[in-house]
Amino acid sequence: MHEGTRAQELFTQDAGRAVEAMRLWANVHQRVLQELVELSAATAKEHARLYAEVQQAGVRFLEGNAQALARTTDRLQTSTEHAGKGIQESLSETVAKLKDVYAG
Repeated sequence: MHEGTRAQELFTQDAGRAVEAMRLWANVHQRVLQELVELSAATAKEHARLYAEVQQAGVRFLEGNAQALARTTDRLQTSTEHAGKGIQESLSETVAKLKDVYAG
């Protein structure tokens, strides 16, 4: 009976060790999973932050382009007005000279 009791004790110890090992692995899995969840959340936050920064940079870029376009449009309008006045003066002078040519 002594051998049977000893075998039972060894079996109980081994079973206890196996249960403890399973508990340790379960804890490790839980901690690793928690770390992965936190990493995923941090990655999602960083992705959202980066997207917002890129979007703001894009908006600033577009605003800058819109301002540059507005300045260019203003300059072109001024140049067009100046050219229009020059053309009008040239035509007026030519018409006046032609009138003198045909009047005389």
